[in-house]
Amino acid sequence: MSLTAGSLFRPRTAASVVPSPTQSRLPSEKPQEKAKSGHELTKNKHYCVSRLPALPSVFTKNKTKSGPTFLNAYSDHESNYSLVVNEDSIHVWGYKSADSTPLSIQFPLENNTSLPLAILTRPANTSSQDPGLVTIDSISGLVKFYESVQHAPTLGLINDRSLQLTIPLNKNEYITLAENVEPSGIVVATSSKRCILIQLRDYKSKPQLSTIELGTNGGSSFLSKFLGNRFASAEGDNEIVSIRSGRITNHGNTQEIIIQDSIGNFNLVVYNLLSATASPYIDTRKSFRQNLIPYIENSIDGYLPGSQLNIQFLDMWPLLTHDDVYLALCYVDEIYNESQKTLMLMTLKINHSGGLLVGSHKLKFNDEKELSTKPKLYLPQPGKTAFVIVENSIIITDLNTSYIDSKSTFTSYYKPRWEDIIRLKSSVEIIGTGYEDQSPTSNRAVIIITEKHGVLRVERFSEEDEAQDDGMDIDNDESKSDPLLIVKSHIEQGIFYSNSSEIDFDVNQKFDNSTLISAIELIIDEILNSSSPYILKLPSISDSTKEKVKLYQELIKYTWRNFPEISAKIIPRIVENLEKANVAMNLWISIEQDSNSSDLKQALESIIVKETKTGSHDILREFYIHGLGSINPVLTAFIEQITQKNMSSLLVSILVNTLYKGVYLNEVEYIINHPEIPSYKSWIFDTSLIVRVEEIFNHEFVARKVEVVDQYHKDNVHHLVEVLYYFVNSAIKYMEITPDTKDALKQYKSWYKARKQDWIGALLVLDLNNEAIAITEKYHDFASLARILDAQRGDNLYEIEQSDIQFNKYFEMFGYEFAASLYYYYLKNDKIQSLILNFPDYKHYLIEYFQNNPKQAAKVSWIRYLIDGQFGQASDSLLQSAQDKSVDSLHNKSVKYSLAKLSTIAAKQNPELTNERLEEIETQLVMIRYQSKCVDAITKLSGQRMESLSTSFFIKNFSNRAIDKDIIEPLVDGYYSRLVENIQLSSTELINLLTSIKPTLVDKLGFAYALDVAQAGYNESLVDYYTKLVWLRLLVLGEDDKVISQFNSKNFNDDVIRKNVQDSTLYKTLKATKLNPNIIAKLDSLLENPVINDDDEDNIFVQKLNQQLLTTLRKNLTKDNFKAWIESAKGEARLSLQ
Repeated sequence: MSLTAGSLFRPRTAASVVPSPTQSRLPSEKPQEKAKSGHELTKNKHYCVSRLPALPSVFTKNKTKSGPTFLNAYSDHESNYSLVVNEDSIHVWGYKSADSTPLSIQFPLENNTSLPLAILTRPANTSSQDPGLVTIDSISGLVKFYESVQHAPTLGLINDRSLQLTIPLNKNEYITLAENVEPSGIVVATSSKRCILIQLRDYKSKPQLSTIELGTNGGSSFLSKFLGNRFASAEGDNEIVSIRSGRITNHGNTQEIIIQDSIGNFNLVVYNLLSATASPYIDTRKSFRQNLIPYIENSIDGYLPGSQLNIQFLDMWPLLTHDDVYLALCYVDEIYNESQKTLMLMTLKINHSGGLLVGSHKLKFNDEKELSTKPKLYLPQPGKTAFVIVENSIIITDLNTSYIDSKSTFTSYYKPRWEDIIRLKSSVEIIGTGYEDQSPTSNRAVIIITEKHGVLRVERFSEEDEAQDDGMDIDNDESKSDPLLIVKSHIEQGIFYSNSSEIDFDVNQKFDNSTLISAIELIIDEILNSSSPYILKLPSISDSTKEKVKLYQELIKYTWRNFPEISAKIIPRIVENLEKANVAMNLWISIEQDSNSSDLKQALESIIVKETKTGSHDILREFYIHGLGSINPVLTAFIEQITQKNMSSLLVSILVNTLYKGVYLNEVEYIINHPEIPSYKSWIFDTSLIVRVEEIFNHEFVARKVEVVDQYHKDNVHHLVEVLYYFVNSAIKYMEITPDTKDALKQYKSWYKARKQDWIGALLVLDLNNEAIAITEKYHDFASLARILDAQRGDNLYEIEQSDIQFNKYFEMFGYEFAASLYYYYLKNDKIQSLILNFPDYKHYLIEYFQNNPKQAAKVSWIRYLIDGQFGQASDSLLQSAQDKSVDSLHNKSVKYSLAKLSTIAAKQNPELTNERLEEIETQLVMIRYQSKCVDAITKLSGQRMESLSTSFFIKNFSNRAIDKDIIEPLVDGYYSRLVENIQLSSTELINLLTSIKPTLVDKLGFAYALDVAQAGYNESLVDYYTKLVWLRLLVLGEDDKVISQFNSKNFNDDVIRKNVQDSTLYKTLKATKLNPNIIAKLDSLLENPVINDDDEDNIFVQKLNQQLLTTLRKNLTKDNFKAWIESAKGEARLSLQ
């Protein structure tokens, strides 16, 4: 037992009478239930950590802070006893007892300022299990020896001077270390580095205390010659760190005692227990000392010539399987690399001739903080495994000793056969340690005594390869040290033993991300298919599935905490399997709780057989243990089957329990609030499950009227709407970033847009307005949000003010995105006043909306522009609205064009642009005027409204009878419906109307109007075509044969002829065109060459009419009076225009 700065006693007051040793139990005095082993804290195939049941009552008192503070503790492997020292007493108990309240023997301490140490000794005889106890006052040097711990309370305090002595200490000298090296006795080291052996018995084995100094600081001491070297920066850096018993020979009469200090001085003392005079003595011929530092430096000089190391020795053990071989724990500070400070195990061969570093190994301890306690090394028999206790970590490393017998002269940096680290939580305060050798009934182990967490045992399991000789089993060793298996083991322990309050399972070693991901993926699969050795085999299916859910939840927490760099990639995979397990668990619970449980289980079993092809005798159990990866198709098929059986209540309950509670809530917990996780395809989309859910929702809550509505019903609707919104939006996000899904995405968005109105509607019907608002807000369904908010807007001033507050909240929260959806809603529902005048503080969003959606908003945006005096924008908007092909009456279009005209003038823009705009507007107004004239004439003559006139009535009474029926009917059908509905006709349709009606219907000016319309063509070829087409129809259809036949001076006088010409359609048309040269040129061209290029004409009936009319025209041109009549009409028109 060592006395370090961390275990010093606090000063005490004056001495008092010393009471006798006593026995103690917990107040109940009733032993608890016995157990063969302690409570398992963690375990894998290599080691186990358990908390032993035996714990004296003093620990319970200390845990409640009513007892004294513990100073140090110690565990003895030979006697199976432990002791703990506090300010008042030393408590000794059998730590391997199965009794949770073991017999505890208390040795009171004298009330002084002493700093006591206590150490257990061997029983007085081999047939006894009763150890002795040595107490040492580290300040005064007083030593007391109790030969029997168990008998001490019975005997009372026997102040036998033969059982106590005082070690003579110099001024300011104190004892720093005490170790049991029986049969020789107890060796103590002082702050002056003196080593003193306390002999416990005489040569007859009777209790007898005596001392012999193994060395002094004087020059005559064989130790004093090397207690100090150039690596010690101060005297405090040099201390005795290890006292061990070495080989015992000569029938137990000769013993090696190994002493090691912190600066590399090794001492082997050969102690003879008997001599010719019956007095023990030190064999100085066989004893030797070595300074190990030069030998270590010489060993590494071949690798790093001239290098020096700051080496601090921390502990040393003899490797008893090899002669003169020792294992040292060192703290190495490389001088050439100040940042590189490591813990190392060094294997050294040391004898009279010198020292040799035969191997070294860097321990996997990455804590860069300054160590508060000195690391400790344990090497239990058979010396195959080293335990290193550093702070709250226990490093377990299997020694590879094959290199010791190697003939190579080079130092080996060996790789351990296996190594791992167990880390206790920072709240676990270690007050003492010990170890256990391997035996037929026990594994090698270290014992950890803690202040508030009891006694812990860390045991290393034996493995088959240890039965072999020291030759390495390379494949087996590499498998054990595989980083994948090591990190997998840590993660498994972290999740399967997550409730442990003692062990910190977090990983502080560095592993490749690929290794971490592979390890986690293995764990994920092993949990789901129950192949993990940690999975409990429980009789209840719901309990076993619940255990899987818990393990996945712990794995998610562990992954976020330990591996943030890979969490975004691997967490969705864990969550997927968590959801599968959760869905399966909730499905089973729903079935179990239903009155038709047996029938439902039978149906589920048949579906499992169909979907998974399993053939187990217990199909349901087999599926839940090994087959949960197929839960999606099984659940989908099960839901479809229940749907057919009309079990509405059960169906809705299963959907809520599986998809809402089993999937959605896990997404909320582990996915939604982590924006670093990219969009991914949910496992539920591997089947048509969501589509089935939507169909069921529509049937149960949209199309069907429920008579009784309770809170349970409302909750179900709300939960399913949450499910639908979340997963549909998740699918859309995933498709938006996935190539080759453009068409599917378009269809999915269209489906979503059409369906979500019903989902929100179902909530509104149940008066779940707040829930509906929360959902639409969450998923940015601003169209539905606008609908809800507008519906809540009341009529009185208070309701309007409250509504405005809510609207303003979303304007501020979502900005233009919300505003655009609101404006679209107003437009769609023809709420023009609300659109134009509401929310003046956010008018900039309205203007932005008009600018981004000019066509959509054109029919109303001009109003806002006119109010704001933005005449240029108003003109653009009015013109665009008027030109929109959507249904709008002639009157409305006429008003819009007229306002556009006024706005254009008021805008005072560029004169050239203004004139172009005005010409464009005037053309449209003229066309509307011509169409209106036709409609007015028809309604006036018929005495009926246009919509009451049939097509046949129109053709019979108002169309030109010179056109064949098979042509006029399809020609009229092309425009008649819009004519009747008072919708503006296109220029082509208007030309057909004006040239196919009876000329007298519009005072024989129809062809003149048509020529005016024809001039508005977008290119010269179209203007040429339609102008000639109008002239062609005029020349053939505009006059009857009687008019032309009367153009004969022989038979008619001049007055009659003049009157006939002035009354003709041709004359009135020429006069109306004011003999426009371009228009007349087209007439002359047609008369000279009666051909029309109608290649671009796509109406076959027009083409047919053209050919008929051209044939007739050519025939008429052969008549002398036809051309003369045309020229006379021209001359008369010219005369009238003078």
